[in-house]
Amino acid sequence: MQNTTRRVPTKLIATVATALVAGYGVRTYTSHVRDARNAAAEAEALDAERRRRNEALMDEFGARGSIADIERAVQFYEKKN
Repeated sequence: MQNTTRRVPTKLIATVATALVAGYGVRTYTSHVRDARNAAAEAEALDAERRRRNEALMDEFGARGSIADIERAVQFYEKKN
C-alpha cells in the first residue's frame, strides 16, 4: 500500500511564517509612526493655540503706561474669568 497523505513542505511553512512576521512588523511600525505623527500634530496645534492666547494677553496687558491701560487690562482679565 502506498501512503496517500501529503505533507506540506517545511520550506513552504518557513516562507509563510517569515512573510507573516514581516507583515506584522511592517503594520506595527506604520501604526507607531502614524500615532507619533498624530501626537506631534496635536501638540503643535495646542502650542499654536497657547501662543495665540499668550499674544492676546500680551496685547491686552502689555501696555501699562497709564492708569487707563491698567484698568482696561483688569477689566479684560475679569471678563476672562
